[in-house]
Amino acid sequence: MASRATAELQDKAPVEADLYETIYLMDHIHLASSHKPMFWTSPALREHIRIPSYRSASTAHQLTDLLTKMGGKSATVPHDYIYGLLGMVDAWTLPAHLAPDYTLPHAHVFADYARYLVARTGDLRLLMDRVRYPKPLANNDDDGALPMPSWVPNPATYSADLASEPEPRTRHLGGFSADGRVLKARGARVGTVLWHRPVDAEAEEEEVDAGRALRDCYRVLELTAGICQRPVDELAREWLEGLIRKQLKSSPGIVWEFFEKYPSVGDFVALAEGGFAVSGEGGDDDADGYYFATQVVTVVSFFDYVLLSDGRLAILHRCWGDQVKPGSKTTVWALKGSTRLSVLEEREDGESYRYIGWLDMEVQLDEDFFLAREVTDVHLV
Repeated sequence: MASRATAELQDKAPVEADLYETIYLMDHIHLASSHKPMFWTSPALREHIRIPSYRSASTAHQLTDLLTKMGGKSATVPHDYIYGLLGMVDAWTLPAHLAPDYTLPHAHVFADYARYLVARTGDLRLLMDRVRYPKPLANNDDDGALPMPSWVPNPATYSADLASEPEPRTRHLGGFSADGRVLKARGARVGTVLWHRPVDAEAEEEEVDAGRALRDCYRVLELTAGICQRPVDELAREWLEGLIRKQLKSSPGIVWEFFEKYPSVGDFVALAEGGFAVSGEGGDDDADGYYFATQVVTVVSFFDYVLLSDGRLAILHRCWGDQVKPGSKTTVWALKGSTRLSVLEEREDGESYRYIGWLDMEVQLDEDFFLAREVTDVHLV
């Protein structure tokens, strides 16, 4: 990405020469799933910004739209995760305090733009960092400054999957505190985190102890079965099958063959603990089965999981490892303007929350969802 923004604020339309420089970005390795994410290429983006719906949108909506499509990219200068996109929006309409200023700490730039975009669009998707363990934004280049609020997004940690996240069915209608550090949202509390299984934040993917990870998941599935009053193998297979289909994008046939070979999750746990071995008797088919089984182990072992008080087991994204403390102070909320359930930690004052991350589970956060629940103020710090 360019080391400086490629368009002046007074430019009223994208310039073709700017586009090649602005969109030329390096892709990160996508760790969070084994299927290939959809990276937006330069030609696709050039075509996208010419469609009437994009051109007629407000500057805030244009920039939010672009940010959700920039996942998996990197920038030499962190500021350019924002400034490098200004040549593709009506940047002349932005407030004066958002003019490119590379002397500002990049965390301040992210916070200032987040406040503007959230306030103008009512869209909280920008909070959805996708890297497994993003580090909380700090003012390392601003000695003596307060830490950044937990809700401030870091575009460097977005993945390409964010591009396929649907637009929210509701809008964030809150505001910010006078000092800009508190995001005042509206939401409904939907549960409590009873258990959290973190993976080793420092371990490389190939170093993860697959057997231990599967044992941990199986133990919590036994707890889930007790809460839901269902047979553990039935519940475990349902959970694992859903995870395989979602993360590996596998055909029904290969999933059926997998469960024919490993009829219970317990069988699969035992296999992972003992290590995989290809007998060779099955030829290519046996090798394919082995390869798929290792993919399943990788997917199961990679994520953080949380057990909710209603018995659901969900993947937790954007968490900060052992800072997630199960119990009454770690709660799950549906926030207006979001597309996923959010995990929040109640602070000592009992009135504000730290944003921990979001849950990868199917839920429709539409107006009907909120009408059926008590909606209250939720202050994120």
